[in-house]
Amino acid sequence: MSASRILLAYDIAQPSRAIRARKVVRDYLDDLQRSVFTGMATHTIRRQFLESVNPVIDPQDNWLIAVLDQRARILSLGAAEALDTSFGYWG
Repeated sequence: MSASRILLAYDIAQPSRAIRARKVVRDYLDDLQRSVFTGMATHTIRRQFLESVNPVIDPQDNWLIAVLDQRARILSLGAAEALDTSFGYWG
């Protein structure tokens, strides 16, 4: 089973839940910014992650979990160059 690159971002209003969420997410993904993470994960790992993070999620929170397609064309803005060809930025 092949792994796909995951991009995750969240916005949690309550600081104590944000800290708990960060601890859970960091077990599975690498942090890019305070609430933005990325990493490679198989379907099984993604399912385990969702089971782990489910108790932390609240309906008032905003979560974005994107599975980035490795076949997609790499895009960049301005003079930026894609140094890591396994990851692209769409914006």
